[in-house]
Amino acid sequence: MSPGTAIVIIGAGGHAKVVADIARRTGLAVTGFLDTVNPGRQGTPFHGVTVLGGLDQLDLLAARGVRQAVIAVGDCGARLQLAEYAVAAGFMLPVLIHPSAVLAPDVVVACVRDALRLSA
Repeated sequence: MSPGTAIVIIGAGGHAKVVADIARRTGLAVTGFLDTVNPGRQGTPFHGVTVLGGLDQLDLLAARGVRQAVIAVGDCGARLQLAEYAVAAGFMLPVLIHPSAVLAPDVVVACVRDALRLSA
């Protein structure tokens, strides 16, 4: 896996599965999931990779060359807090757009805090 394509998914539920699929379809390699709710899931398989633990794993991931993260939790407030935490830890939050997403001609795509995701 090339360090430039590696990404960690912060979240480990149903929404995280959808986000992981989008990441994979756009050529990113999902290195694992971080579960911020249930630390007991560390080391368990999830959606083709492993739950690596919680946010405490970000430093280890950065040391391995992972520089991208995506926040995949449903709660908007938690999503903003997790995004701020990941950015403060040195991670980039890439724009993820599903390859089959269709946008109307008058749609304007904008990024908020350097993060955006469009789903089909």
